Amino acid sequence: MSNDMSKDWESVLALKITRRDFLNGVAIGAGTSLLMPGQLLAQSAGFTATNKFPSDYYPPTLTGMRGSHEGSYEVAHALAWNGQKPAVYQELDEHYDLVVVGAGQSGLAAAWYYRKKMGPTAKILLLDNHDDFGGHAKRNEFHQDGNMVLGLGGAQNIEPMSSYSETAVELLKDLGIDDQALAAMSANTPDDYMLGGKISANNGMTIPTTDGHKTLSGNWLGFFHGGQGYEAAVKELPIPEEEQTKLIAFFGGDRDFLDDLSLLEQYRYVKSVSYNQFLSERVGLAEETLPILGAFTSVLLGPAGWNLTVLEALSVGCPGLKAMGWLTNRLSDLAGAFVLGDAPVAYMFPDGDASVARLLVHKLIPDVSPAMQGFEDVAVADFNYGALDLSTNPTRLRLNSTVVGVKETALNHVKVDYVEKGQPLSVSADHCVLACYNGLIPHLCPEMSKEQREGLSYGVKVPFVYANVLLKNGRAFAGLGTTFTQCPYDPFQWVSAAPTVTSGGYQP
Repeated sequence: MSNDMSKDWESVLALKITRRDFLNGVAIGAGTSLLMPGQLLAQSAGFTATNKFPSDYYPPTLTGMRGSHEGSYEVAHALAWNGQKPAVYQELDEHYDLVVVGAGQSGLAAAWYYRKKMGPTAKILLLDNHDDFGGHAKRNEFHQDGNMVLGLGGAQNIEPMSSYSETAVELLKDLGIDDQALAAMSANTPDDYMLGGKISANNGMTIPTTDGHKTLSGNWLGFFHGGQGYEAAVKELPIPEEEQTKLIAFFGGDRDFLDDLSLLEQYRYVKSVSYNQFLSERVGLAEETLPILGAFTSVLLGPAGWNLTVLEALSVGCPGLKAMGWLTNRLSDLAGAFVLGDAPVAYMFPDGDASVARLLVHKLIPDVSPAMQGFEDVAVADFNYGALDLSTNPTRLRLNSTVVGVKETALNHVKVDYVEKGQPLSVSADHCVLACYNGLIPHLCPEMSKEQREGLSYGVKVPFVYANVLLKNGRAFAGLGTTFTQCPYDPFQWVSAAPTVTSGGYQP
């Protein structure tokens, strides 16, 4: 994200969140509120960490905002934005070999690697501020008329093994996700399901008109790069004929839009000029047409074409390689194979990478699903959240627990302070891994160096929203002739059917 975008986002926050709104928003539990610095959070006498859940506690079926849901962010925001946190913590009689802050994919993996090295009896505690594990890999589950319907709640796919390091491949294989499993996942994904890596499948384009939205079926990923039928497809777009003509020339590579530049100037141009500026000034497209080429960048990267260089946009599959002369045309054959080929570039469980998180949790805490076999039934296995934090297990996972401080002690231990359901608590460990949001770490460890702070501030989060909607009647969507369509002029840039894959034992 560019500095300009960061400032714009901060401006929106400043405009819409007043001090009164902020202070009203830091309630962290029924009857419990955060007081001024130096004061305590309200706590009941004799409280001990239990993380006991009701028998029906099952977060994947909850609705509403499921990423940063209410109860997951208030304590952290009070710390980061206002410097507020408890002054005193109840020290639990719990000492661990390792405490991991964050139970997303990286936190679960850190626990797995540690246990792999130190043995199955190593005492490990994972703390997470959310009401479910998995981080970005959320499981979203509906039940209707006796049927379970799974949707994506975040991280959605596994890349080919060649994309990962040997260390990461070791973890995946231990979970049962090897080349044979990936081949099965590909076979279990219908050929018409584009979001599951079938990039030759129809992927529509939906444009608003005065008569409502118009959806054009077809392989628009292919059309963008001059694929078969692109001219006829572009002529169906509800845009002026002049704009259609420009897009046809651009997609087909009929001319070189950088032919007035030397090779060195072309190189400097694609590395310094924004993609949308290139489309406007060189291709001559009207600003109203630009969103048609920007839905993928918005979803895959966050920033729009004004905030990506030409080279950055091309690297994620935006059209233009065929229309930029020798320097980039040498790569067009490779790009065409990537866009138009039928080899899968993604492998997907029906709940996305939530199944990977489930496999990790099951490896660490088998009691959550004693009957689960692994890869073959992970999507449908019953999960008992009551088994996540049992004192009888060497590895424990404690949800609804926001860490607010991590500090080395005189005993060469690490003291980890956290707030669980309004209670300020503390545990100790020999080691600690911070697998949480990087922007919060300097507030957890204020003693860290300036260089570390600057390094952690380099990455900026981009807001990303999934919405899962269960339709009682899906005939109208099925009638579009595609399981996926781009909606470049609408708040949701992609609309897709939920995964129709059968991996993990799921029957869609």
